[in-house]
Amino acid sequence: MKSLRENIVKIGSLLLVFILPLIVSSKLAFPFISIKTFFFYGATELIFVFWIYSVFVDKSYRLSKKQLLFFVPVILYIIWMSIAGVLAVNPSLSFWSPLERGSGLLTLYHALAFSFVVASLIRHDGAKYTNRLLKYFIFGSFILALSVWLGDEGFKISYGVLEKSSGGGFIGNSSLTSTYLIFSLFLSVYILFAKGISKNWKIFSFIVFATIIFSPLFLNIYGLLAHKSIIGSARGALLGILIGLGIIFFSYLAISKNKIIRIFGIISIFIAISAFSIGWISFMKPGTYLHEKFTQVALGNRFIFWDIAQKSIDEHPFFGYGPENYMIAFRDNFNIKILDDKNSPEGWNDKAHNIYFDTGVSGGYGAIAFYGIFLLSIFYSIYRAHKIGTLSQIQASILWGLLVSYIFQNLFVFDSPLSLVALFMLIGIVCAIQEAPQSDIKKEKHPKVGIPSVLYRNTAAGLLFVFFIISFVNLSYLPLVKSRAFARVTSLPINVRPGEYMSLLGGSKAGNDWDASYFSYDMYLKYKANVANIRKDPKLVNYVDTDLTAYLAYLEKLSETNKTDYRLYLSILHIYNIQMSITGDKFQSKKLEHILSIGDFAHKLSPNDPQVYWDIGFLKLYHGDKNGALEEYKNAVNIDKTIRVSWTMLMNFLEITDQKDLYNATLKEAQTYIPDFVHNRG
Repeated sequence: MKSLRENIVKIGSLLLVFILPLIVSSKLAFPFISIKTFFFYGATELIFVFWIYSVFVDKSYRLSKKQLLFFVPVILYIIWMSIAGVLAVNPSLSFWSPLERGSGLLTLYHALAFSFVVASLIRHDGAKYTNRLLKYFIFGSFILALSVWLGDEGFKISYGVLEKSSGGGFIGNSSLTSTYLIFSLFLSVYILFAKGISKNWKIFSFIVFATIIFSPLFLNIYGLLAHKSIIGSARGALLGILIGLGIIFFSYLAISKNKIIRIFGIISIFIAISAFSIGWISFMKPGTYLHEKFTQVALGNRFIFWDIAQKSIDEHPFFGYGPENYMIAFRDNFNIKILDDKNSPEGWNDKAHNIYFDTGVSGGYGAIAFYGIFLLSIFYSIYRAHKIGTLSQIQASILWGLLVSYIFQNLFVFDSPLSLVALFMLIGIVCAIQEAPQSDIKKEKHPKVGIPSVLYRNTAAGLLFVFFIISFVNLSYLPLVKSRAFARVTSLPINVRPGEYMSLLGGSKAGNDWDASYFSYDMYLKYKANVANIRKDPKLVNYVDTDLTAYLAYLEKLSETNKTDYRLYLSILHIYNIQMSITGDKFQSKKLEHILSIGDFAHKLSPNDPQVYWDIGFLKLYHGDKNGALEEYKNAVNIDKTIRVSWTMLMNFLEITDQKDLYNATLKEAQTYIPDFVHNRG
């Protein structure tokens, strides 16, 4: 029984880091993320309960007070974020996170639990377990990197999920994959200098390093052979890697035993920090070379996201909006300039694409402070491990380089379940090596193991079993079922779907917020693109009418409890308008009043977004209220008269209603605000 328990904890943790980046399921709503998130939850819960039992019956698995002390900064950060989650505008989002992201409080809790297990096993088994853990980690990363090579930015192998992997292989997003592979890249180098690693594994580690760095994400050898740029799609991550490699060199000098070399290394690091600070200030300032160059390469929406985040933090400085509530902050401080073509139009967004702005929106300035302390504590833990001799000079430098590269990458992206697992695995390692492992400590002749009585052990086992079943069913299985339900229902034939929508309200609460509105908007876009073709087939019109009526009933039922998702209410308006366009039927007066009340509520949620005015304007026009429609389109223009799309919508309305004089006058007015504005008639 002891062997089984130990194997579940040890082998389970090793298999977890190997399998996690590789599993994909096309049967789930978000095939690259959902399966990983809930597999991680379920596997961690299983490993964790067996580890808790091991700690209870065998004190050799227990972390020392010194090791636990190094966990304090990350624990304080998670506690602060938990308080912010309780006080959040939408606590459910804070807890669950959208299915599309999987980075809410639940993931932090599971990641922390996993880091405790890692630290405990290193304390128990020493470098033997550390080396095995890193081997499994980079082996999984190697297969992940191969999937990037074979995916849609590499050899374009026609294999299901890889065809739509957005350059990210089995993770499905090039930015998220590159963040994870930063850990893999540096840890593959770390293994080269680790004791107890065979020559064959060191050769393999070098192969992993080369496979990652020369992948389509970073130094794109395939792209070069195909007469494309050698710079891969993850430009920010590549720059972060290069900075991290530089930090390895300067850090190595900074902890040298030679005083002159040490001083040179420390001065170099301070110069690098100063240069980065100056560069970042220039980067954030409009009109500077760095700012404009980034806008050309990545468009200007990131700066708008960050500006919205800063305003939101200033408005909620203490506990923010709550973890995973950025979309609500985005709604409250909506910047209409995001709708400009030059900014890659996005009517909504759920991440600031900068972990520090995201953290501030999630938990206020306190969260930023605790997050900073938590990161600094990792740097100090690595330094202390080097000082006591559990990390060599080069190993400490590599880990510092890894952290700097990760921190830089997070200036332009956000964490995923994968990057959080990698980060917390690293935390577990550096906290564990703050003292020699139990396996290196001379055993007492008659150790006091302190094993509880059979009654206590059986009671503990029973309670842990119940805890596991409850957590697994509610936190892993049911959310996975909900993700499967979204994928199943939305893929059903149009004549079958209407009877299935209400089933999406059952089961787990996961997915009832941001994800439901994602599918709503996606449905709207699909119907919008095919309105003309649908109207040609009366039979299809009836099917679509039935489908949209049933779907709207589901959305309206969902809206009774979901009061914070602006996109949900806007999508309801969109779908009502599409239904009207397809069927040609006008809504009865009571129904029209109800739809207009939805528009009013949506407008209150985001008063600076003109999209509600456009929907209501179209609705009123279709019901013969030209003056009311004109007022709505003018209201949209008046939000910001420098936005082309609002003028275009107004001009379209005036053209449709044949108001020539007003059309010409409006065109002249538009050109006073946008000199090169042109409206293409017809």
